[in-house]
Amino acid sequence: MTVTYTSRVATARFGGFSQLLLLWRGSIYKLLYRELLLFLAAYLGLSLAYRFLLSEAQKRLFEKLVLYCDKSANLIPVSFVLGFLTREERRRLEGLRSPYNKFWVPCAWFGALAGQARREGRVRDDCALKLLMEELNRFRGHCSLLFHYDWISVPLVYTQVVTIAVYTFFVTCLIGRQFLDPAQGYAGHELDLGVPVFTLLQFFFYVGWLKVAEQLINPFGEDDDDFETNTLIDRNFQVSMLAVDELYGEVPALERDRYWDAASPQAPYTAAAAPLRQPAFRGSAFDVALAKEEMQFQPLEDIGETLGDTLEPPPRPPPGTFTRRFSLLRRKNSAGSEGGFGPEPPPGAPPAPAAPGDGDSLGGDTAVLLGDALGGGSGPHDRWLLHPSVDDVV
Repeated sequence: MTVTYTSRVATARFGGFSQLLLLWRGSIYKLLYRELLLFLAAYLGLSLAYRFLLSEAQKRLFEKLVLYCDKSANLIPVSFVLGFLTREERRRLEGLRSPYNKFWVPCAWFGALAGQARREGRVRDDCALKLLMEELNRFRGHCSLLFHYDWISVPLVYTQVVTIAVYTFFVTCLIGRQFLDPAQGYAGHELDLGVPVFTLLQFFFYVGWLKVAEQLINPFGEDDDDFETNTLIDRNFQVSMLAVDELYGEVPALERDRYWDAASPQAPYTAAAAPLRQPAFRGSAFDVALAKEEMQFQPLEDIGETLGDTLEPPPRPPPGTFTRRFSLLRRKNSAGSEGGFGPEPPPGAPPAPAAPGDGDSLGGDTAVLLGDALGGGSGPHDRWLLHPSVDDVV
C-alpha cells in the first residue's frame, strides 16, 4: 500500500524531516538492509582474515592489493547514477484478430452504446452525450499513455550499465577500503577503525538510488510505494455504481441559510485558523500614494510648454460647410428619384436619356458638389487627388 507521510510534515519547522528518518514502511532501511548486511559481513570477513589468518608475507601482499584497489575504485563512474468483461464481451474481444493490444475495443463499445442511449432518450440532450464522449476520449488517452509507458521503458543498456558500475565499485571497495596495519606506514592508513563508516554511507546512498530507480521502472508492482491498482479499481467501481443507482436524481431540497441574502459572505474560521487570516491581495501598486500637489491635473498649455511642443494642429474648414452641401445633394438626389426632373414620356415614346444624378450612381451633381466641397473645380474629377494636402482634407 502506498505510504503517505505528508501529514507528518504539513508545516515546515526545525527538524521536521527528522521524524521521517525513523519510519520503517517504505523506508530505505527496509529496502536495503539485506544488501547492507551482506556487504558488511563480507567486509568484516576479509578484515578478520587479514588480521588473524594471514601470515606476514601474505599480509604484505594483501596490503599491496588493498592499495591498488583503493586507487582503482576512483576509476569507476558511479557519480552519474545519481477490466470487467462478460462472457459475450470476452468472446468478442478474443475473436478480434489483431497482433496489437486491444485495450481500445471496450471504448468503441461504449461509444456505440452512448449513441444508442441518445436515440432511445436515455441521454437527454446532445450536450450530455458530448460530455460522455469527451470523458471517454480522456480515459482512452490515459490508457494509451499508460500502454506507451509500459512499452517504451528505460533502455536496458542504461539499466545494465548502472547496475554493473554500482556493484563493481563496491566489490572493489571490499578490498580497497580495508584498514591496514598502521605500523607499516602506508599513506592514509594511520588509523585503524575496523568498521568503514563512510564506505557504508556510500553503499547506503548509491545502492539506495539504484533501488529507487528499480521501483520507478514499474510502479504497478507490490512494493510499498507502488500504486494500489486493485484498490483504485474497487473505489472507482463503487463510486460509479453509487452515482448511477442511488445518487441519480436525488438532490436535497434547497433551503435558506445564513448566507442567503448576504452581499459579501464571510466563511467561518476556527480558533486555530483565525490568527492566520490574511487580507486579500489587491496588487503591488494598490497602496502607492502620491502627494496632493502631484495628483493635480495641469492645463494642456502648460504641458505643451513643458514638453516643448510647438506644433499646431492642421487648419480645419469652417464648421458646417461640407454638411450643408451634402444635405443639399441628398435632397436633390431624392427629388430626382421621385420624378423631379420632368414629366413622364408619353406611351410609345423612346426612353429619355438618364438625367444626371438619376440611377444608382452619384451622378454629375453629386460629383460636382463633392468636387466643390474638396476645394472647387470645373469637373467632377478635377479635384480627385491621390496625395491630398492638409488644405484638401475635410
